[in-house]
Amino acid sequence: MKGEWRPLVPEDLVGQDIVTHQSGVTIRVFVSPFDVPEGVRGYYDDSAHVFRIEFKYPFDEELVPQAKAPDNLRLFVGKNSGRLKQIEVDVDALGAEVLLVHVVPNLVDQAIEELSKSPPARVRHANYDLTRKVISNHRRELFDDLALAR
Repeated sequence: MKGEWRPLVPEDLVGQDIVTHQSGVTIRVFVSPFDVPEGVRGYYDDSAHVFRIEFKYPFDEELVPQAKAPDNLRLFVGKNSGRLKQIEVDVDALGAEVLLVHVVPNLVDQAIEELSKSPPARVRHANYDLTRKVISNHRRELFDDLALAR
């Protein structure tokens, strides 16, 4: 059974524009509204035997798996946008159910960090930072289903 979507408030994620001053010039940096997820959910998929985190955006698009991910973890980005859309964790392969609640969030965070470092993903760095922030802010609710995963 899929988890419920948790709506996200863009202002809570993005906050104020980033202002920097370089050589007397004020530069405002902002995150595109299309890079800000509208919702998030986490659930254990019994049929696929994976724990899944999904991010909801204004537009649906085909998912493309990313090659750069640690074992037992798969990252999916939008085919055209490059936005992080889905994370799958093979919890059966990870073992140790007591550690899942601690291990999985750290694996997810590391995988997103690695994804943000690789070209052409660098152009979506702000999106990846936001998805990590969402996971951090909603960690308990998102990973509740891990207890059911085994």
